[in-house]
Amino acid sequence: MKVATRFSHNIPKLVCPNGEDGLIIYTKYLNCVVEIDAEEMTMTLDNGVTLRQLSSEAAKGRLALPYAAYW
Repeated sequence: MKVATRFSHNIPKLVCPNGEDGLIIYTKYLNCVVEIDAEEMTMTLDNGVTLRQLSSEAAKGRLALPYAAYW
């Protein structure tokens, strides 16, 4: 099994394990913020949420990321 994002630059048939018998999970539409709990300072997100979406939604809940990945 492989996860492919909307930013993936791979050709799915080439990255899929076991050739055509493998499974690819595409996260393009798994991009929702499920819950923001400002009191607990937590967010629950789908796994396709981008860092930009995460930062924007966190700000709406008066939250911020203590650090972020740099690529």
